[in-house]
Amino acid sequence: MLSEINRKIMYIQIVIKNDVGVCFYQILDVFNKLNMRIVKTISKENTLQIEFENVHFKVFSELMKALREIELISDVKTVSFLYDSLHEDSNNLLYKIINENIISLNHKYQIINLSNLAIKTLKLNAKNQKTNFIGESILDFIPGYSDSLKKTNKTLLELNNHKYIAKTYPLKEKDMVNNHKGYILKLEAYDKKILKRKFEAIFFEDLIGESKLFLNTIEVLKNYANVNEPLFLYGETGTGKEILARCSHNYSERKNFPFIVISCASIPDYCLETELFGIKVLSSGRVSRGIFELANGGTVFFDNASEMSSTFQTKLLRLLETKTFRRVGSEEEIKVDVKIICSAQMKLKTLMNQGLFRKDLYYRLNALSIDIPPLRYRKNDITLFCKYFFKEYSHKQTYEAFINKYPQFEKEVLQNFWYGNIRELKNYLLNKIFDVNTSNTFYVDEIDSQQSLLNQLEYEKRSLDVIMKNYEAKIFESLYKNYPSTRKLAKRLGISHTAVANKLKEYVIKLN
Repeated sequence: MLSEINRKIMYIQIVIKNDVGVCFYQILDVFNKLNMRIVKTISKENTLQIEFENVHFKVFSELMKALREIELISDVKTVSFLYDSLHEDSNNLLYKIINENIISLNHKYQIINLSNLAIKTLKLNAKNQKTNFIGESILDFIPGYSDSLKKTNKTLLELNNHKYIAKTYPLKEKDMVNNHKGYILKLEAYDKKILKRKFEAIFFEDLIGESKLFLNTIEVLKNYANVNEPLFLYGETGTGKEILARCSHNYSERKNFPFIVISCASIPDYCLETELFGIKVLSSGRVSRGIFELANGGTVFFDNASEMSSTFQTKLLRLLETKTFRRVGSEEEIKVDVKIICSAQMKLKTLMNQGLFRKDLYYRLNALSIDIPPLRYRKNDITLFCKYFFKEYSHKQTYEAFINKYPQFEKEVLQNFWYGNIRELKNYLLNKIFDVNTSNTFYVDEIDSQQSLLNQLEYEKRSLDVIMKNYEAKIFESLYKNYPSTRKLAKRLGISHTAVANKLKEYVIKLN
């Protein structure tokens, strides 16, 4: 059973289309029918803010429903406080009940008022144990705050070894154009979960590649980086879609804010809303923030967007349409500013045509898109990757020395199809550098590339049994050159001497 909402005072904000006077009387009529008492109203142009006494959740739900049915109202939502109340005295009820870091400043950046939580936050950063911060300059606690404010209304800062996202809301009088009468400063904790998820800084300049196709791709991504519309990266597995998304984020103006990855296939529908939007526990008032709130100001990367469930698609569509969401258990509309980047291996239009992906969501997500070129179209870059992986993992020899010993290796690598792209090439080279069983450097001609063999068999119309036998025969034939006895080959493969002898006989491989 839902308990009563804990706050003694509640606030809603209503946006009125037209006929403000008529609409106001309709709103009063709704409050009167529900026996609810209005404490205070603030009206500016077509926006009306109402302060009223706390009611049971059921009554509150009836209120919101009735207000949304009024035709003259375009939007109604709960808000945390009335903005015009921020300049009242320091005992203002607002600052006692709000559980957020809210600081009110005048035009000289002096503190006019602040919430109880903000007092605790500033105390941690104060050089001496202050108890009253009214009249103090915020610049004493956040050096450089006024300079950063000239560039952006959001900035990342550190107070007493704790990171915060500082958001500033300028307060203007109607006749003021360039100057502000003051500011509302909100400090949001830069959640530790974000820090754990944050990838080490990687930039476009760190990427490997000099082929024209690759350089063109990077140039397009740089042009898209500061465009706030959703970006879609299409590419095969192993082409580096997530790394490119991170580079795009770090190249953009959002680089000081979180980059969070969502694996679309891994979030079950039953906890989808909680994960994405967070939850408010009505009995305790405790709030757990979701992914979008944690990523506010930054980027959310949807990995394998083609795997989104229909429920996932519906929830995401509303967020993209309104830029707002509600936590589970709350009526408060929360606005977020995030860049959406998606990835997929197959074109979403194919899924859309099959009825597996919503058309309206497809056209919203596919605003900007780019195809990431596979490695087989970047032949000039394959050698660069080989040199890089040898430098990273081989402490005994360079790639050039390896090629001098095994000149056929480079030809084999360049001719391979690389279905798994950079990831497959890396794994292949690791197996060439180190032999898993003996920890010794392993000869390149020991075995042909598995993928090359699959490429050959791909076009042969044979049964699985025949294909597997052909594959096994090639393995025995290739390995036997470097392990020219049944005893050595048995040890290499980890099978019995008899099994090796039988296989060699079956595949007519002549013993030396």
